Amino acid sequence: MKSTAPLVMLLVLLPFLATQAAQPDPVAVEPSETDATPAVVIDASEVTIPERKIQFEHSEEAYKQKLFRADPKLLEQKYVALVRFRRPEDHRHLLGNVVIRFPEELKVLTIYEHHTFLFPSRQFGDQPLLQSQSQYFRHLVANLPEDKMPAAEALAFFTGDSVNRDFLQLTSGRIGISGFGSRDWLEFAFQILAPTAEVAQQRAETLVHLFDYGLTLPIQKHLFVAKREEEARVRELEEAATNAQESHAALSEKLKETKGIPREELTALTAQQRLLSIDLGGTNARIAAASKMLADRDRLNPSRIEQIENIKIAAEIELAGLTERQKLLDAIIGQAQQRLQLEGRIRIANTEHETAQRHKEKSENSIASYEHAMELIQPFRLVDDKIVIQPLQWTE
Repeated sequence: MKSTAPLVMLLVLLPFLATQAAQPDPVAVEPSETDATPAVVIDASEVTIPERKIQFEHSEEAYKQKLFRADPKLLEQKYVALVRFRRPEDHRHLLGNVVIRFPEELKVLTIYEHHTFLFPSRQFGDQPLLQSQSQYFRHLVANLPEDKMPAAEALAFFTGDSVNRDFLQLTSGRIGISGFGSRDWLEFAFQILAPTAEVAQQRAETLVHLFDYGLTLPIQKHLFVAKREEEARVRELEEAATNAQESHAALSEKLKETKGIPREELTALTAQQRLLSIDLGGTNARIAAASKMLADRDRLNPSRIEQIENIKIAAEIELAGLTERQKLLDAIIGQAQQRLQLEGRIRIANTEHETAQRHKEKSENSIASYEHAMELIQPFRLVDDKIVIQPLQWTE
């Protein structure tokens, strides 16, 4: 394949970009906290697909085709290229769950006109249908690496109006039981018309190239990045699970140093604590009142002074007992509350560990799905590893 300057790509994509600019911007979807992309930069430039060498078989047997309509341009087409692909078979039923999570710019690559035959999944919801074959191929061209850009004349056939006028047709391939247990296409084929055998071969080669580098490669890069992101998430979740487990162990050791009491007793002791504070307040008030009265002894007779001093002494003795009782209650209640707090923190640590483990398992399952998808979504295999070029014979 020849590489061209970026100007070629710009000229090819101008109509496509104009239609895209006229469409409303898609609504942004905020990712959930557990699905947030890790703050890591992942370089997908190392992702490549193997260069393929296409074998062409030039047959002398005429390919008979009924004339679609009275179109002089069709009559100018003297040759046909038959490009038959094998579709990936997903016997583990994992590929559909990966494809459905593709970003929109990749989902459109998996739908040719209204067909979702490229991958064994039809779970696209309200995915809009592409307007034409040429629009689909413009999507592929938009994803081509600059150094994989075919010659302008080769691209013009696929991005222009020719492909929309029966010059390129999708034909049904072999039907069989798919990985989902239903009858489905196991193969799909394209019939490409051309004025000469050389042009037919060029167009067929370009079609394969567009699927390889405009479809398979960007999907492989997406899967590579998604897999690396999940691997980073697994490492974070492993660390979170370890931290939660260590916290659980440390808190459990502290719990052994505390004594607990039944919640009913703690409730009763807390009630006693409140009542005790009331008694303490009353006792302190009696002592304060007695002290105030004794401060003005000159106005009191000796018997009254003795009576007040006895009241004060009794209150001070009672205060000492109440204060000691308060200290004991505070110690018992404080230790019980500390134990309850530790038990609560242990439950939180246990929940954090279980949550991290659950999300880690989910990420590991995603990694397995991405790896499976990367194995399946390879450059489409050609049936019999060849493309057949035949002379075209129009029939009525």
